[in-house]
Amino acid sequence: MNPFFSKSFTGNWIRHFAPRHKVVRLNFIRPMEFVRKKFSPYYFNVGKNLTNGIHYTIDSNESDFKGKVLLIHDVHQYFHEQPKQVHKRLKIKKVPQYKGYLSRLDGYKDIDGYLLENLSKKGRYKVRDGEKKLAKQHRIDFKVFTGPVPKNEYDIVMSALYGILSKRWDDLGKDNDILRDRDYYYDLVYDMMLSNKASLNVLYADDTIIAVSLCFLSSKVLYFAITSFDPDYSKYSLGHVIIGKIMKWCIDNGISYFDYSKGDNDYKNRWATDSYLFENHILYDKGSVSAFLIGNYLYYFYRFKQELRDKKINVVYSKLKYRLKSIGLMHKN
Repeated sequence: MNPFFSKSFTGNWIRHFAPRHKVVRLNFIRPMEFVRKKFSPYYFNVGKNLTNGIHYTIDSNESDFKGKVLLIHDVHQYFHEQPKQVHKRLKIKKVPQYKGYLSRLDGYKDIDGYLLENLSKKGRYKVRDGEKKLAKQHRIDFKVFTGPVPKNEYDIVMSALYGILSKRWDDLGKDNDILRDRDYYYDLVYDMMLSNKASLNVLYADDTIIAVSLCFLSSKVLYFAITSFDPDYSKYSLGHVIIGKIMKWCIDNGISYFDYSKGDNDYKNRWATDSYLFENHILYDKGSVSAFLIGNYLYYFYRFKQELRDKKINVVYSKLKYRLKSIGLMHKN
């Protein structure tokens, strides 16, 4: 099952972001749940844009969508199967959002086989060189935490993750939503680890945590969700190092897909076998005038938002938020 439909995920998200709102299940679409905030003219999926990709099925014999508008964030194009048939009054509009990447791992006995088949000689050298240099100059260790974990160990790793994220994003001069929602992630990850739906993957140098990756897990997919590296160790290409360590764990544990999720950067391009798109889906009753108008408003709103993102306006916005936040802190002091 997709981990973003698990009770540990949906329960934590509702508790932190929609505690006073009614959660709705609809018969025509499974398995997701929806929330409608007070005075809002539409429903949106539980989890909103904090999942790493979801998918759904449509029952064309059900009609409880009538009079409604649904917004579904981050539909995973690679894993989502197109409905073969939908009710004649149901309209589905799709807006491409972020690009995503994944690696198909079935058929590989070890990571060396994967590297040999999917990376050039130069690429293999690049991903191995950082780890060799790191191991030569430091005593390195790698641990995967999943299942029941002592709370004190969990606190140490999460504190390190937040510390590294804060240091890295301060250096970039950008605002970071993960740090803003740290209480949510603290509760979420622990609960999901208990049910083996999440893992914390930790890289140590001389017993110091230098990289942490939060991953979500299904029986066949690892979602590479949040990762940060200590910028003091940037010369070792820690992105390649930790991906290699996690991929080895995936192959050893029968995981079929390593999903790098949203975002476009060098290490994802180098490692991935496939790319895909995340999409926002707007579903509405085209027989209802109000649903038709609201559904089309949402469609064009998210198209426009994506056009701004394509022009990197979101990067400017993130830097502006960080600066305003810094000014606010200075005034408080």
